Amino acid sequence: MAVQAVALAEQRGTPINLTVIGGGPGEDEMKELAAAKCPGRVHFCGPVHDHAALASIFASAAVTVVPDYGGLSIPHSLIHGVPVVANDDPPANGPDYEYLYPETNGSVFPRGDVEAFTDQVLRWAYDEAMSPERKQAIEDRAREDASPVLGAQRIFAAIDECLTRKD
Repeated sequence: MAVQAVALAEQRGTPINLTVIGGGPGEDEMKELAAAKCPGRVHFCGPVHDHAALASIFASAAVTVVPDYGGLSIPHSLIHGVPVVANDDPPANGPDYEYLYPETNGSVFPRGDVEAFTDQVLRWAYDEAMSPERKQAIEDRAREDASPVLGAQRIFAAIDECLTRKD
């Protein structure tokens, strides 16, 4: 779906590039589709586990796209100040979908709708309002939301509240 969005953006006269991180059973098919539909616009990195390498990739990204199952890529992107475009089906994205606040740090599209997905990707890729301050605000919010320490503190506070409630 991401390759289709790159091809559609090109047809619309608003070209974008795509960097694919990771791999999997559909990788060869995706490479063939990219070569046929949008040659030179899609770069495949394979799996990247080095934090410095990932930080470098995120530093050059305008938006992270996760057309299906965002998982940990959602908070990982947001922690680097990069907005996320994901489908609108929470169970299809895992619990990390809760970190996405549409219109604040990304947006959603109807699952499977390539046109709507492309619209949202282009919206963020060409967003002139994406200032360093906005990028920092996205990053700060994600660090607060996705912090394991703050998460544990919230859990302990909720347990404490339940145990000490007098009702």
